[in-house]
Amino acid sequence: MSFLVWSFFVLLFLLLLSPIIVYVVAGLSKRRDEILAAINKDAIALYFHRFHPNTAFDPASATKAFRDYYSRQFGTRAFAVPLLLLVAISGILLYWSAWSVLDWLGEAVPKTGELPALAVVAISGAYMYCAFDIIDRWNSSGLSPTDLLWLSFRLAIAVPMAYALSSAFNSTLALTVAFLIGAFPTRTLLKVARRVASKLLASEDLPESGDTELLKLSGVDRKIAECFAAEGITTVLQLAYSDPVRLAIRTNLAFSYMVDVMSQALLYIYVGPRLADFANASLRGSYEICALRHGLKSEQVAEAEKRFNAIATELKYPPDVFRNLISQVGDDPCTTFLYEAWG
Repeated sequence: MSFLVWSFFVLLFLLLLSPIIVYVVAGLSKRRDEILAAINKDAIALYFHRFHPNTAFDPASATKAFRDYYSRQFGTRAFAVPLLLLVAISGILLYWSAWSVLDWLGEAVPKTGELPALAVVAISGAYMYCAFDIIDRWNSSGLSPTDLLWLSFRLAIAVPMAYALSSAFNSTLALTVAFLIGAFPTRTLLKVARRVASKLLASEDLPESGDTELLKLSGVDRKIAECFAAEGITTVLQLAYSDPVRLAIRTNLAFSYMVDVMSQALLYIYVGPRLADFANASLRGSYEICALRHGLKSEQVAEAEKRFNAIATELKYPPDVFRNLISQVGDDPCTTFLYEAWG
């Protein structure tokens, strides 16, 4: 029996860590190549100039410079400390849980000091969430060092959180509640804890808004808005001037998608709620504004002027005001980078 119990817990430990190891060994390079394939040499130079002006950069070897920078910022070294923490915390909790199960079965010699059933159940619930989250992120090539830190945090608070929340329910439901709270995302779990604490302490809970400004952009739903929020981005202005490469990596969103939503965000800064009107006039974001501005400077200027006047009329802008608008949006350094990267 002891052999079966230990084998089971070892397999649980491997199930938790194997997707991370596979991703670090193979997934990181694949993700890097996807980003590199989406950015040309001119865009790489603009990227360093706009978002990392203090980074040493040789324009003659732009691709190599970007590859080296990517490896320093998002390579295997960045995973070392978070992975060690996750190994240590998960290993200790699973090891202690295994001894507790053996104690219950009368297989542990000598007696080791078993964990209470509530603690083991809480660890099981947290493990369920962590294993699901890791496998899901590995499947979508979206693991980051921050994700591993959050999972370590989740395991570390599993037992005290279970005791705190289960005490608010009937004692007969304590074990069930302790396990099922593992199904909640960490942020949701902390919100639940806050509300329970407010109720028990008879204090007024602070209101929490479910709205986010990012939902005003086409193609952004609540799930994606939460991904941005996890990176500290909750407003259109923040999104417009964020590092698109870093954001694409940390949110696991395609770089082409990131170009589109940031292009919308840049235009939204100038036109606000009229963004939908601009989209109906074939100006979805700052990228299209930049393309129109380039057209006005090209050899096909007559055709571009005709299109310019038609759009200005449709949007009910005086020609001089509309010309100033496309000048401001089109010359924005972030717009220039997005235009070069996507082009």
